Amino acid sequence: MGWNVPGAPRLLTATLGLCTVAGITACNEYPVQLTRSTSAIEFIEPQTANGTDKADILWMIDNSGSMCQEQKLLRDGFADFVEILGEVNLDFHIGVTTTHFVDDSVDGGREPVAQPGYLQSTPQPLPGTNRTCYYGLDEEGNINVNDMSPIIDSIALAVECTTNPGDYQDLLNPDFTELRCAFDGFSFEEECTGETRDQESFFPPPSAYRPIPKVLRAQDYTSEQGVLDVERLSDDFACMSLVGVRGFGFEQGLSAVVRAFSPELTGGPDGDPAQYPNAGFVRPDAQTGVIFVSDENDCSNDGTLDYQSTCLVSECTYQENLGEAGALLQIDTLRDELLANIAASRGVNSVDPDSEVIMASIHGRESRFLEPRPDECRPPIQFPEDHVPISCASVNGEAYSGHRYAEFISAFDISFPKKPSEDAPMTGLICSDFTPALEEIARLFEPAGSGCIDDIYACDGPEAACPANPFTGEAGVCRPYPVEAGLESSGYYCDTGLQVRMKLPDEAETDLTRLETTRYCLEGTIGMPEYPRGCVVDPANYQLSACPGGTSGVIIDWNDEQWFNILSGLAVEARYARLPSER
Repeated sequence: MGWNVPGAPRLLTATLGLCTVAGITACNEYPVQLTRSTSAIEFIEPQTANGTDKADILWMIDNSGSMCQEQKLLRDGFADFVEILGEVNLDFHIGVTTTHFVDDSVDGGREPVAQPGYLQSTPQPLPGTNRTCYYGLDEEGNINVNDMSPIIDSIALAVECTTNPGDYQDLLNPDFTELRCAFDGFSFEEECTGETRDQESFFPPPSAYRPIPKVLRAQDYTSEQGVLDVERLSDDFACMSLVGVRGFGFEQGLSAVVRAFSPELTGGPDGDPAQYPNAGFVRPDAQTGVIFVSDENDCSNDGTLDYQSTCLVSECTYQENLGEAGALLQIDTLRDELLANIAASRGVNSVDPDSEVIMASIHGRESRFLEPRPDECRPPIQFPEDHVPISCASVNGEAYSGHRYAEFISAFDISFPKKPSEDAPMTGLICSDFTPALEEIARLFEPAGSGCIDDIYACDGPEAACPANPFTGEAGVCRPYPVEAGLESSGYYCDTGLQVRMKLPDEAETDLTRLETTRYCLEGTIGMPEYPRGCVVDPANYQLSACPGGTSGVIIDWNDEQWFNILSGLAVEARYARLPSER
């Protein structure tokens, strides 16, 4: 289905006939004949069904201690995400960074790979100290110490990520007692009386992992026939997105993304990969996409945050409550810096946040905690329930408010999810199955189906007469402009006041077979005299849907999910009419 990108070309041509508005019926059999009128102003608006769209997509994956289950949900749903990218022939770059944003002097060097904003692809399967990384949960969300499937799944994935998985098959069936004693021996002191194995011994050595590029490029996973190898891409992403759970617990996902796009890491449009760690990810002519996955709120700060505070990560909430006087970076500041970095890395003067940037987030439901900070945290602190409420909980674990991520993505026009209203909180999706959300996010990267058209030949209401379709003879219908749920239509239009046409783009090309093979052309319209290299598209192949964002008007929404591939290489345009007195 098409996605409307604001800023599409508007009025390109207009012709005004000789008949007056009052004399319309005398000039034609119908008041106006589907843009063949001698009295209506005619408009042509190109549709973007030509060429291959590009997008550079950065995944920001939380690598703090509680993210084992969420990272697995992401891996499980990724194939559905990339299948949609393959359907629309998206020329993508995919990279991964994490929330980790400090050095060894602060976190003690527990995280061996992640660096602030750096793209990374080396698997990090070793769990941290969170018991949900070892044990499964029952239906009430309680830990089941007899179910160690999470860590066993991590071992299996780690083996698949090696260059020679056959060399590590002995790791797939670890001794249960040895495994539990190595990772949770403190809880089973009576059982774990002997010498315990090193945790690392249950996994392949780091040197065994196959080399995975830091940027997954569509061209490297697409056959000569143009078919995307979804399985191979998903396998590589599964290893790349296994970012581990040993990252710093003060998650700074927004700052990490801002830095990932900085010329300091990309080297600009001509950055040398030998010198710049993120070189080659950002392209000058591609859209930029960012997808956040985190079970806690963002804590991006100016460097003055007290990481040793007895309040632990509740310190982030307290600093946020101080507003501009606090240590947390303001959302507007982060947004502006991101746009400036994207522009510098593309080598352009500026970036349009409403059409060139796509934002999405899978985070905890908004449950902002706004009480002022006490002089000190209550001892003994019941972390974090004393100060930051849980926003959602399920068999997939618990999560906390992600309202800073919600506020950030809301600053961009093309984003997911959307707030149901200005006053309502954004839905949190981190505690549920990721697949539906990933499918909706993938749709954001579909090529544009049309611009928003809001001035089609007007009519007064359902009973008003509209011209017949000159090609089919079917009577036109006066319809209300479709709108998003909860909004009121702003007027009525004749559905025969608009037609969609497609044509061969090269004026020297005369073979109309390409048009016939689409099966989209209305019978008898291929090569008609006034459109010799084109045809009129049968309305059965599309529908007129509401413009997104509450804007009045319609967009052309193609019924066939393969519309982009079918129409690729053809010039497509919307041709519509309105009376000169309307505006």
